[in-house]
Amino acid sequence: MPDIDGIELLKTLRSTRRTQTVPVLLISGRAIDEQRIEGFNEGADVYLAKPYTERVLRACIGSMLQSARRRAEAIRRETLEQAERKALSDRAALLESITDAFYALDREFRFTYLNQRTLEHFGATREMLLGNVLWDAIPMIRGTIFQQEYERALREQCSVIFEAVSPLTNGWVEVRAYPTMSRLGVNE
Repeated sequence: MPDIDGIELLKTLRSTRRTQTVPVLLISGRAIDEQRIEGFNEGADVYLAKPYTERVLRACIGSMLQSARRRAEAIRRETLEQAERKALSDRAALLESITDAFYALDREFRFTYLNQRTLEHFGATREMLLGNVLWDAIPMIRGTIFQQEYERALREQCSVIFEAVSPLTNGWVEVRAYPTMSRLGVNE
């Protein structure tokens, strides 16, 4: 390579997302320790110095391919985790932007999510409600149409819409509850 050495090529490969996982085997006629260390520091999978045997070369290539598969899997997992974190962040931002109270309950009716409007409606903090059972946190709705309809929504796996006087505000509210197999989303 007349214009670039192996280390520079390696740096270029590792700096581009598309080529980050390409296995790299550096081969040199000079086995200066500093060069080998620099090669490994820049992401070389293997550094071979001449002379070497075919058996050593095959073993190195096998090891490189295995390392490359692990590196590609780690990058894939990281990419998926980043996408999931972004989706959760986007969803939370959307739910915070709506003017209705919105909260999610698990199958035991424990709060798993509350938007700011819900906290204002219930007159509570997130710490007071998250992880607590709705009927324990807001006992005045135990045995009311709220409990009956929420339980029906989960039991029958159907959305429910109803109007009722809120025991918290003594004002009328329209409630919509949307079940999934594992939780119930509610907006008032």
